[in-house]
Amino acid sequence: MRQIPLRNIKMNDKPNLDYRLAFIAIVTNAPAEGMTVKEMAPALSVKRTLDNAANDDHVLLEEADWQYLSRRLQENRFPFASEEIADMVASVVDAPQVNVAIAKGKAA
Repeated sequence: MRQIPLRNIKMNDKPNLDYRLAFIAIVTNAPAEGMTVKEMAPALSVKRTLDNAANDDHVLLEEADWQYLSRRLQENRFPFASEEIADMVASVVDAPQVNVAIAKGKAA
């Protein structure tokens, strides 16, 4: 599993950058050509996990979900250049692998 921070970053002249909401928007917005039901499955899996982490400061993603979110973020076209967005993408791409038992505070 990968542990990804869910930050809410204040940006000077733009709305706050809420990582969780940005991730949800990126995985649920279909490309110009649309999305098949088969293509929706990983998007909905990531969205469900993020929905369940609404009050958390991080989210744990299964490897397949992490790969999907990482790929979508790296392929996404953002409306402007910003260090905050680059940091958000890096927080996913470089997310550490974690032992689930340790991450949940249990003995391994």
